[in-house]
Amino acid sequence: MRNRTVALVFVLVLGALSVPAWSSAQNAVRRMTGEVLAVNRDAEALTVRARVGDRAVDSIFSVEASAAPALAALEPGDTVRVTYVSTHDQLYARNVVKVFDAATPR
Repeated sequence: MRNRTVALVFVLVLGALSVPAWSSAQNAVRRMTGEVLAVNRDAEALTVRARVGDRAVDSIFSVEASAAPALAALEPGDTVRVTYVSTHDQLYARNVVKVFDAATPR
């Protein structure tokens, strides 16, 4: 009986330790640079197309309140760098910065 109790406690502790590691991986801060496809200022949402290898990947971000003011200056076709987290398959933009390159007039 004592061995079963020790084994059960061990499994529970091991399980408890693995959950935070998985959830923190879900919330890792990531960055993406891509082209703005759509800006929804009312819904505080942004659609960005990025190149991943030879594929184009479209991502829809819910923009956090602290980053929402950046949406006022964005138009489709702009290039942006988005700092975001992914939680339960939802992307949350924490920071949105318009990227200027040499060909883009400021």
